[in-house]
Amino acid sequence: MQQVQYLNLVLWIIDTTFIAILGVAYLFYIRFYNNWNIPQINSANDVISNESIKTVINTFLKEYKLEDYEVVFTDHHSHFKPFSNLKKHKKQILISKHLFVSVGYELDYIVSKIWLSAQEIKKNPRAIFYKISIKWMNWTLMIIAILAYLLQTVISFYLMVVNDLTGISNFFAFLLTSSIGTILLLATFVFFLFNYLLSWKLKEQMELAYNKDTVMIFKNTLSEYYFDFIAAREMATNIRSPLINFGKKTTKWFGPFVI
Repeated sequence: MQQVQYLNLVLWIIDTTFIAILGVAYLFYIRFYNNWNIPQINSANDVISNESIKTVINTFLKEYKLEDYEVVFTDHHSHFKPFSNLKKHKKQILISKHLFVSVGYELDYIVSKIWLSAQEIKKNPRAIFYKISIKWMNWTLMIIAILAYLLQTVISFYLMVVNDLTGISNFFAFLLTSSIGTILLLATFVFFLFNYLLSWKLKEQMELAYNKDTVMIFKNTLSEYYFDFIAAREMATNIRSPLINFGKKTTKWFGPFVI
């Protein structure tokens, strides 16, 4: 029994140290994010008129056969991140109002919302997997990790108080002696790394598909903004990570596929 007590206490200390290291790393990551400056695109188009924006919107709605959908600009920030825009039952695509340092980023932002909504409507498998990977899987794994750490904490301190496990069910005896909390925590971390690598690869594929579906439209139909859009696309494609500001309110534009 004493060996089980010491083992769980050591595992809890290891888990706590691991969580603390991740917390410190996250703080450095936030500092890196805050110091990251989005470069301004050197273009003759300093601003874009509302009429031009409407033209761009109508062009892509028609291209993706979404003429029955309405693009609505809102003051709510909740529609800034990817996969947060489509309201299928209302036939609406909601886009948060946002100020950009360059016209190219604004065009990339608006067009990507329409394109992603079209992929969701078509149930594009790649888009669905990417949505699950960056939007739902990370939160699920985070919740599991927190619960696993809490479980290991409860077990460790319970065993410090109780010296006899006789009279308890086999299930609870298994929980108390199997180090299940630490196993779950480590497994969650492994799954998070796997999911991150998967979302990294999916982001590359999404960028390629998006470029294929949009660049030529700007070149052939909206040529006055072709350079701006290409420059914005180059910036977004060069950002390889799908996770930049996970869990915080995003105020910087890193491209349409970064959460």
